[in-house]
Amino acid sequence: MRHADHGGPGEGPRVVYLHGLGGSRLDWTDLATIMRPHVRGLAVDLPGFGATPTGGRSTSVTSNADATARWLHAVVREPVVLVGTSMGALIAASVAARAPELILGIALVSTPMPGSALGSHGDVRRAALAGAIPGIGEYLLRRRQATVSARERVTQMLRRSCHDPARISPATLAALIRTEEQASVRPASQYLRAARSIAMTVACWRAYWARLSTITVPVLLVHAIHDQLVPIAAARAAARRFPLWSYAELDCGHVAHLESPGDLAGILLAWIAAAVSPTLR
Repeated sequence: MRHADHGGPGEGPRVVYLHGLGGSRLDWTDLATIMRPHVRGLAVDLPGFGATPTGGRSTSVTSNADATARWLHAVVREPVVLVGTSMGALIAASVAARAPELILGIALVSTPMPGSALGSHGDVRRAALAGAIPGIGEYLLRRRQATVSARERVTQMLRRSCHDPARISPATLAALIRTEEQASVRPASQYLRAARSIAMTVACWRAYWARLSTITVPVLLVHAIHDQLVPIAAARAAARRFPLWSYAELDCGHVAHLESPGDLAGILLAWIAAAVSPTLR
């Protein structure tokens, strides 16, 4: 998998960042820069996103969890802290449940939850319902990519995903637009297969909770109080279900790593120092 090495102190814990649906390694630049003095960061492009081709593999949560575990074993070759947002959080949880020997701890940011897959945003509900229909979803996504510019698609996404889109830095906005331009030349089925997999993962709620209950490494759950895609009530219920997990809230929207990277970095570093790496500087 293509990845960006954000450097960091030689003795710092290794942190791997997993992006959300439609994202890329570039999404993590602001957060990873803040984290760099304390941790050794790697941000990946999951198969089917950014600069990593599928190689004939599915873009589902399960398939990308398998790809991530193989990459950790073959390339990173040391236990890591996985930080995943949205789809990336589901992938991080799956890797931790299946291969705990690869993981020091996981931070789950803006995690999709059972009962909240469509969130509270009307546009998201309509798009999700249309995208769930094979053939129709592919047609609508291709038409949207052909008729709406990458800049406008990103602007619309940020309106849905941020509490205050003005917080997004100009450099990050430019990176998001580049990622969206790359997505425009990929088969629509790759994106929709991942989206449908997220919906199926949270719809199978018994298996979802059972999988999380098998995780033995330290877990940090972070959620935003203004998240329109996964309501904060769902995260609070999950925190009550798993009282041994650490839990924190942020004053922003779904894409906390883009909208509030400084606040999120502070939460992550405090948790890593307390639960994962007591020697963290």
